Amino acid sequence: MSQLHTTLGGTVRATLRPATLRRGELILAFPTEAAAVSCEQAFTFPGVFEFTDTEAPAAHMSFIPGTIRRTFEESLWLITVSYQEVTV
Repeated sequence: MSQLHTTLGGTVRATLRPATLRRGELILAFPTEAAAVSCEQAFTFPGVFEFTDTEAPAAHMSFIPGTIRRTFEESLWLITVSYQEVTV
């Protein structure tokens, strides 16, 4: 990711870098604990996963999951998965 730097003399310099692959956290909501546990278990298998959202096609990506957490908030079970996008 490109960055701007202000030098001691006040000049702005740019460091240009190509965009990097995405990484972050994906949060999935489930109405039952059983469904959340099933999702959590699926992410424990080694491999590359696909994320697709028909309402946001630009969000599509292939990724490898990292840390997985299961929590309960406001009547929903949440699975939070850290991810690193990969190219396939």
